[in-house]
Amino acid sequence: MELKISIDTISLVSLILKFLKGFFNQHPNTKLQLSFEVLNGTLERLIDGEVDFAITPMHEGLWNVEKLVLTKSILIPVMHKEFFKGKKVTDNLLIKERSMEIFLVHDKKKAMDPVARKLWGKMNGELEVRE
Repeated sequence: MELKISIDTISLVSLILKFLKGFFNQHPNTKLQLSFEVLNGTLERLIDGEVDFAITPMHEGLWNVEKLVLTKSILIPVMHKEFFKGKKVTDNLLIKERSMEIFLVHDKKKAMDPVARKLWGKMNGELEVRE
């Protein structure tokens, strides 16, 4: 058996990988295939049927998906000082930190096998950012 998961690189990758390692250590007969994507790449792979799950902060506009909040985080944008060169710095120009939720997303049209269902249940509320 194999589970394919696509992870958005803006997600909390180290936290997610630590959790997945623990889960798959308990399921040695299940192969894990990971891919890392940017922007909507994770959702494109999910919609195209290339992966079983997508882990991403983006999910708007999708109707046939189940989603589960994995964790919440703070996104702190960082820009090079050259970005502001020649611009009047105003509150509108400054990008402030934002709260961000990370979701586990599954296509409802695709049936979950028992290990996928177990992973779905196990990840529900298990990932927590500790300060």
